[in-house]
Amino acid sequence: ILDDYSGASHLDAMKKLKDVVEKAIIHFDQLLAVAPEPDVPLVQFLVQHEQALLTFVDREIAGDHAHALEDVEKLLEQTP
Repeated sequence: ILDDYSGASHLDAMKKLKDVVEKAIIHFDQLLAVAPEPDVPLVQFLVQHEQALLTFVDREIAGDHAHALEDVEKLLEQTP
């Protein structure tokens, strides 16, 4: 994975990461749909993590660097 980002500008790296994160959200949503009840909170956290990461990436792409990590930081404050 690192080879995909080496030499890339920050903007290009964020655009590549966006695709990876969007695919991960789909995967974890599918996993959440079939997760056994005891696993639901942890899988839900994975979904929330990827959604927060996507918000970070979107804000970085938009140039909103000052607020890019807000959702990630909020999520980390409530880590299970």
